[in-house]
Amino acid sequence: MNERLETSRFRWALVTAVLFIACGCLVWTELKYAMLGRAARARVIAVHRSTALYQFVDGRGRPGFGRADLPAGMPVAVGDELRVRYVPPPFGDVRDLNGGGDVRLAGSGDWRPLALFAVAAAAASICGYRLWRIAHWHTARSRAFERFRPRS
Repeated sequence: MNERLETSRFRWALVTAVLFIACGCLVWTELKYAMLGRAARARVIAVHRSTALYQFVDGRGRPGFGRADLPAGMPVAVGDELRVRYVPPPFGDVRDLNGGGDVRLAGSGDWRPLALFAVAAAAASICGYRLWRIAHWHTARSRAFERFRPRS
């Protein structure tokens, strides 16, 4: 086979592997909420423009805090209730008063990382198959020539 073609396929496989790993990191967040997330009701404690700070009680009775950028046209006032989804410890931390941590509004998941991961997995499979074919072609070719080598 042409060395330039082999190098090109190896580069594509390397790029695909990096893309696959990056998409895996993105999809981990969505899978974490889908598999380990728990639902709770939160009470809004502060509103500033389109951002709400809320407090909820997790399954162990400990207070948790979160911050959410509200969708346009969603009127929220202090004292209103919101449905949230949080990831309990050891996989998440919901006690951050600044609104960080692993808590978000219920129903605010995103399917795009999952679709991107599926595309990356398909591309990684195709590149892996092509690299296997190159390796198999070289070994099959060397075995074929060994049959015709004169024995001493």
